[in-house]
Amino acid sequence: MALVFDAKRKDDGVWCEYMGGVKVKVRPMSRSTFRRLRKEATTKEARMDERGRRVEEERVDEERLDRELYRYMIEDWGGIVDGDGEPVPCTPEMVDAVCDRLPNFAAWVAEEANGMELKAMEKKDTALKNLQGSHGGSRGNESWTVKGAGC
Repeated sequence: MALVFDAKRKDDGVWCEYMGGVKVKVRPMSRSTFRRLRKEATTKEARMDERGRRVEEERVDEERLDRELYRYMIEDWGGIVDGDGEPVPCTPEMVDAVCDRLPNFAAWVAEEANGMELKAMEKKDTALKNLQGSHGGSRGNESWTVKGAGC
């Protein structure tokens, strides 16, 4: 099986189920997106070293980076409710609050976003194996285009 890179593919979110009734539209996290968000959360600070020379240092605001990463990865959600059973809107501020107070949920989102390409390839590989085992299936050198992961 070939790994096909589709440069035109957009990083649209994919609906994934977290647990019964809770679904999250998760965007994949590419390396370039991570670098861009990290750069946005980085500041440069000037200081004088021990010899009196000006030195610039970069400092990453880890809290800001964390917020921006989750705000990017979570495109939408459904099934998240407040203490009164009312739906919680998927706003940047609510993404911050939910990911801060529910660390297992936040870890799951990050895992989903980082593993989408691999999951898509695994699903296509499984589908190919199922086709090969059925009557009329092909045993040639198929290639599959990764268009997004289904969760």
